[in-house]
Amino acid sequence: MENVAKALLLAGAVLIGVLLLGNYTNSMKKTSTYTEQYMEKVDNSEIRKYNSDFTKNVGNELNMYEVVSLINKALYIDEDCGFDKKNENYIKVTLKFKNTSDNHDDIISDFFSNTSQDYNGYHDEIYRYLEKYYDNSIKLESGVWKKEEYQTFNITIDSYHTDGKIHEVTFTQK
Repeated sequence: MENVAKALLLAGAVLIGVLLLGNYTNSMKKTSTYTEQYMEKVDNSEIRKYNSDFTKNVGNELNMYEVVSLINKALYIDEDCGFDKKNENYIKVTLKFKNTSDNHDDIISDFFSNTSQDYNGYHDEIYRYLEKYYDNSIKLESGVWKKEEYQTFNITIDSYHTDGKIHEVTFTQK
């Protein structure tokens, strides 16, 4: 009788241990799920923040200064990844102008490579566009000072990397 009582006590302890282990495993699984969901939200938030400067301007008319600012943002991102077009963060920037052959399929790549980083040439070219396509002069018209018409551009996001970050953008002169 004494052995039966010990066996029941041992079986009860094992059963309680199995229940506690199952409960612990279940709680770890739920915690893991919550952690994964949280990390996914954080990643999505970072991607939205990464893309926001470009996406918030889709559908807006941009002046050349705004275009240059966005191109420079892409330049800094591309510089961080060593101007490697295969890098998941590289952003290809295309400029399309009306009635001119000044179009650039990948303006950053035109001036930078893995061996040469010609910042002066890049900025000279960007400012050449700035002078040519943006006129912010004012004139007196019927007693009222009016700003001259200036060129505007639209931005389109052409593709995204697999992680959701912007891969290709195009600025098109209106």
